[in-house]
Amino acid sequence: MDNIKDRKAYFIEVISYCEPNKEPISFVSKTYGTISVEKKGNYGWSYDRIFIPNNETRTLAEIPDEERWTFWSNDAYLLLKDYLSKNKKTESTSL
Repeated sequence: MDNIKDRKAYFIEVISYCEPNKEPISFVSKTYGTISVEKKGNYGWSYDRIFIPNNETRTLAEIPDEERWTFWSNDAYLLLKDYLSKNKKTESTSL
């Protein structure tokens, strides 16, 4: 990515739910940020060393585990919760 100025990026998380004999249903979250010019940090794995979440100056790998998860979008989990609630597949609302 040398000489690339627009370093906007996002990563996607997908959660899927499936019942026996039915097609799976997938729910998507996107976490937006930018790609760092250099690898930094020791926490996490994979792209954490180059991904800088929006409104942050550190890569995910520079952010301790107990704080790092707060940068991830939880949209997919909320969509799954809504789906299960509407389809009466759960008795718990703690998702």
